[in-house]
Amino acid sequence: MLKQTKYCLMLILAVMIVTIIGASVKNLNTNQYCYQEKNIKLGQTALLYRKHPFRITHVEMTTDLAKVFNQQEQRILKDDQTKQFIVVKAVSSYQSSEHITLNVDNNNIYEVSPFGTHRYASSYRYVFCLSKKLSGAFNSHSLRLSVDNPDLPGRTRHTFLLTK
Repeated sequence: MLKQTKYCLMLILAVMIVTIIGASVKNLNTNQYCYQEKNIKLGQTALLYRKHPFRITHVEMTTDLAKVFNQQEQRILKDDQTKQFIVVKAVSSYQSSEHITLNVDNNNIYEVSPFGTHRYASSYRYVFCLSKKLSGAFNSHSLRLSVDNPDLPGRTRHTFLLTK
């Protein structure tokens, strides 16, 4: 191999190594790939996607189907007599529920149920159907409602603390 070709190949290899090391150092900040969490207490208002205010006004846990569902939904779900439901009432103009999840005790995550979730004039009622019944008092569990804003710069996640 010619001496000149050998030096060119070594130069290309050195540039590639420096580029890989530089890219690795630049991407060490993994926080830019994570959601920034903002914890909001019960009753406080947060601005969501495109400046929509979102405030949780009421949280309730129940096993009574009549409190959660209308008669038609009750007929569809009459086999699920043993389920437990968490009902969250929120005042908001935010119209999507696809980015809303409920985190129970930091290990069980539930999405909004299509049954029982209703939109009212200026508020929403979200229903979460729990696969495991919660034991003990309602306030003894860590309930967090997460609302993601994937289209906003900074990819924020608002976490509403449902228990005090």
